[in-house]
Amino acid sequence: MWRLVPALVRQYAWARSQHALLARYRAIVAPSEHMQREFVRNGVPASRVVANPLFAADMPVRPAPLPSEFRALFVGRMTELKGGDVLIQAAAQAAAQLGVTIPLTLAGDGPARRDWESLAESLGVPAEFPGWVDGTRRAELFRMASVVVVPSVWPEPFGLTGLEGGAHGAAAIGFNVGGIGTWLHDGENGWLVSANDGVDGLARALAEARAHDAKLRSEERRVGEECRYR
Repeated sequence: MWRLVPALVRQYAWARSQHALLARYRAIVAPSEHMQREFVRNGVPASRVVANPLFAADMPVRPAPLPSEFRALFVGRMTELKGGDVLIQAAAQAAAQLGVTIPLTLAGDGPARRDWESLAESLGVPAEFPGWVDGTRRAELFRMASVVVVPSVWPEPFGLTGLEGGAHGAAAIGFNVGGIGTWLHDGENGWLVSANDGVDGLARALAEARAHDAKLRSEERRVGEECRYR
């Protein structure tokens, strides 16, 4: 415990120094209304904070065709706050309800990766862990995905991977935390799940996505384009 004290003091001092800089900025551009509210909550006058949502930088000429099998994709750092374990449990639950498998691809890395791999194996969830991907391989994973899941259990500043998936035509599933509601509109380009519903809510969304694989792809691409050119 005492070994952690110097690190905690350094982190606190760094956070204080960063917070002190806020008063010096003439204007701040936040990636979502959630982050806009956070800056205001930390003392920045509302008149100096503007919300300008992020967008998918790489827009393909046309959405990818429907993949040959239903597959849910997660892309990001593998930590407890990112909710990969919740996604794996939800996939197992949805698969049991439907009597079919829910294959997952979890791309990225981090301290929770081994635990997620073990959890998927123990629950019988077919899951691939390709590690960090970028460029062509990243685009390929988005094209192969039926749905991109952003299962973060903390107030995500934005959740750009869901919008990137939308650029390729994949619907999205995410918890209604932080800035995710900026771009994910329930019933329009995916499923926005109450954080209070946890695994059960995510499982229901996965089951619905599995049953309506083709339904939202064109709408998701449209929302992705709107967010890009807003």
